[in-house]
Amino acid sequence: MDKKVEKKNKVKIIIIALLVASIASAGAYFVYNKNKSKSANAENGAAVSGYILSDGAEPGLSEEEINTFIKISDKLINNIKEDL
Repeated sequence: MDKKVEKKNKVKIIIIALLVASIASAGAYFVYNKNKSKSANAENGAAVSGYILSDGAEPGLSEEEINTFIKISDKLINNIKEDL
C-alpha cells in the first residue's frame, strides 16, 4: 500500500512540476514578445501621433494639403510665441 501511495505522490509531483514549468515558460514568452513589439515600434517610429507615417505626413494627403497644414502650423507656432 505504501508503494502505491509513494508512486502516486511522485506522479503528482512530476505533473505539478511540469505544469509550473510550462506556465512559467508561457509567461516568459509573453513578456518577451510584449517588450520586443514595444521596442520595435519605438525604433521604427511607426506609432507617432496615431498615424503610420511614411514621409512625415498622413498617408493620402496631396502636396497642396501638406503645404496648407505646414502654413497653418507655422501661424499657430508664431501666435504661441507672441503670447509668451
